[in-house]
Amino acid sequence: MQQWLLDHAANDIPMLMLCIMQGSSFWMLYCASRKPDSVVGRMLQDENQKPSVLRWAALSGFNIACWVVMRDTLRAEGIDVTIFGIFVAATFGGPIAGKCIDKWNGQLPWAKEKAS
Repeated sequence: MQQWLLDHAANDIPMLMLCIMQGSSFWMLYCASRKPDSVVGRMLQDENQKPSVLRWAALSGFNIACWVVMRDTLRAEGIDVTIFGIFVAATFGGPIAGKCIDKWNGQLPWAKEKAS
């Protein structure tokens, strides 16, 4: 039973979850297009309050990355630590790096001249 579950769950459950997550993402896009002033519509707007598909694309990329990690986790050989590490670093390190870049004044600590 355990071997059958490993053989089939590694293929079926992650794909089912990917379909559910991507379906939810398409539903969000549909709802945002019908009512741009709703909560979902405002969530998919950029800083200038214009509709932006970039946020939806980022969500879809996250869904696909989750699928890769789910498939990797359910493999009979076990999880590949490198794939999991890259997933965690990109998921949690990306927003932190973005905030650090926003606050950086353009000067390196060892630079002799001040940045303007």
